[in-house]
Amino acid sequence: MEYTHLPTLIRKLMPMIYVENQRERMTYIALISKALLHSTWSSYSILIYIEFVRDLKLHGTFATPVKPDFKVLPKLTPNTIMEYKTLRISKKKYTEEELKELCLTLMGPVQLWSTKVDDDILRIALKQLVYKTDSLPGESICINSWRHLAFAFMQSHQLIWSVIQPCVDIMKSFKTTEELNELSLLKKITPMLILQTVPKESFDIVELPKSYVDLFSDKFKIIGINPQDIKLCNTQNSYTLLCIELADRLLQSSFDDNNDGSGVKSPVEFYIALLSKIFCK
Repeated sequence: MEYTHLPTLIRKLMPMIYVENQRERMTYIALISKALLHSTWSSYSILIYIEFVRDLKLHGTFATPVKPDFKVLPKLTPNTIMEYKTLRISKKKYTEEELKELCLTLMGPVQLWSTKVDDDILRIALKQLVYKTDSLPGESICINSWRHLAFAFMQSHQLIWSVIQPCVDIMKSFKTTEELNELSLLKKITPMLILQTVPKESFDIVELPKSYVDLFSDKFKIIGINPQDIKLCNTQNSYTLLCIELADRLLQSSFDDNNDGSGVKSPVEFYIALLSKIFCK
């Protein structure tokens, strides 16, 4: 693939996935995944690919890339990769139901890519994907992409730290004094929605110090969490403070006041369920 413009190749392969023959479909998924794994852009290729799927969802049809001049093709970067023009000459305009099915099918390469890519590159990509998802609150394509990364988390539980760290940073940046409306609520819960997609088994290494659990045991009991069910760390490590910060944010949100007059209800039950999923045995 040294002389192939990878975004152009992927855009040409994407419509081919929508076939009834399962074996043929898997072949195209594998080809797209292989292109995403190419060393020239593997740390951020997944972000560009998700953008391609979003583009399909937005316009209801595939974009046909204009062939670039390979003699002057610049080095691929996140800033230049989307600059090449595309045409919408596809005769096929998909229905809403077809688009839903097609976008789901197009997530297949994301799952395959995540199981093949180097762990160091995956950690970088996961952090980038957290911030991309945060920048597009309510975007179902981004959240669905996280669901297709579940198997990667099952393979390596240590990957969870590459997600928790940026999610906590985003939670800490949210202004609690901000008036709650639908958009601000989406912004607030986006990092939590990301964490919700991760399999519970992958949180087995996320633990809290006994001193912290004892300090807030009454609060845990009020929201229906038995302190004895919380995973405790025998010794503190480099991630202990991060775990405490995450627990702080979720515990605080679990006591949100839904009688502030804004009319927008904070999903307290969701916060409590996520707190339990992450920290309970």
